[in-house]
Amino acid sequence: MELQLAEWKHHSDVFELAVDFITNESIYGEAGIDETKLSEHLSKFYEHSPDKIGIVLVDDEGTARGFIAGQAQEMPFSKQRLALEIGWFMHKDYRKSSGGMKLFNAFQTWAKDIAECEFISMSSIKNDSSDKVRSLYQKKGYREAELIFLKGM
Repeated sequence: MELQLAEWKHHSDVFELAVDFITNESIYGEAGIDETKLSEHLSKFYEHSPDKIGIVLVDDEGTARGFIAGQAQEMPFSKQRLALEIGWFMHKDYRKSSGGMKLFNAFQTWAKDIAECEFISMSSIKNDSSDKVRSLYQKKGYREAELIFLKGM
């Protein structure tokens, strides 16, 4: 398994990972998926800059089995920079491997060394992951900063 910058050649794999996760594991799956909009959103992370990144974990055949994307920006109330994780998906057959942590570590390296951020914001939209995710982030030095609630209208 190898880390690579996400490119258009990975799009169908990344799209499939995102659809599977959103549909089967995220509370946001209730909203349904507009495939065109999702495709356009993911494509933003194939154009890399100090403010935007997409990283894939590919297997020996070149298939993307994991993806993490984020963007960096100044905080709305200070000049300090914040890296926001926008999506982190792993194929279900590869979640017990070290691949997810490789993506996580690569994202943190980008945020610190390339985007020059003072803070990183990570989140989870998985329905059943709060204790597991909380434990992972705390072990990596993160602390809880906010709690988000969702209500359908």
